Amino acid sequence: MNVTFDEEQQITRVPQTGVSGLYALVIRWGFAKNEKQAVTVLLVVAAACVVLAGFALFSGKGSTTVPPDEYAERARSQDTAPR
Repeated sequence: MNVTFDEEQQITRVPQTGVSGLYALVIRWGFAKNEKQAVTVLLVVAAACVVLAGFALFSGKGSTTVPPDEYAERARSQDTAPR
């Protein structure tokens, strides 16, 4: 006994965008609507990181180097252990 159906199966599939990795994460979080905007967002974030790192590295106070003779004198004055 054969049974035949005239109805076709309706399968709905979510179209794949082909976006993966950080781009997909940026899109999923809602910071961008497509891959081009995601690239822009990530470039802005990278540039901000570079600027902040440069600011952190170069905004320190002046040099704190100690001349060798002063370093040796400090070491002798703090030496409490007998040799």
